Parts: sequence; C-alpha cells; structure tokens
Amino acid sequence: LAREHMIGNLGSRVSINRVIARVAADTGADLLDIKKMFDDYERSKGGHFNEHLILDDCHPNPLGQRLIAMAVARLLYQKASNTTD
Repeated sequence: LAREHMIGNLGSRVSINRVIARVAADTGADLLDIKKMFDDYERSKGGHFNEHLILDDCHPNPLGQRLIAMAVARLLYQKASNTTD
C-alpha cells in the first residue's frame, strides 16, 4: 500500500501492474508476478525494495534479469510438460 501512495513513476507503475494482472486474468493469459518474485527474493536475503535487483528504480539489473529468465523458463517447461501428458 505504501508503494501505491508514493509520488512519481512508481505509483503509476503499480497501478499499471494492477491493470496488467486484470487483463491476464480476464483473458486466461499466463502472468509472472515479477514484483512478488523480486520481493520474495529480497526478503530471503534480508533486503528490501529491490535493492539487489533493480538498476534505476525501474529496470532489472543482470541478477534481476536472470531471475526473470529463470521464471520464464520454468513456466515454459511447465506448459510444455502439460501439453505432452
């Protein structure tokens, strides 16, 4: 909730993310919750607010990109496994 009340681009990005989630739900599209994934990673490392994963308050750094790529690979693997059963 605190993120939503922030001034500047972050608050609007959070609002946009809600719209993206709603569209994915309405259309049945797969959606990776990168915000949750990054938050979970930071908590596991004792960090907060993407301090290890974001370059410029917006774009993932190489570690963040790696986590996203691994999540996409897991999703694709799961989808492929479900279609071959």
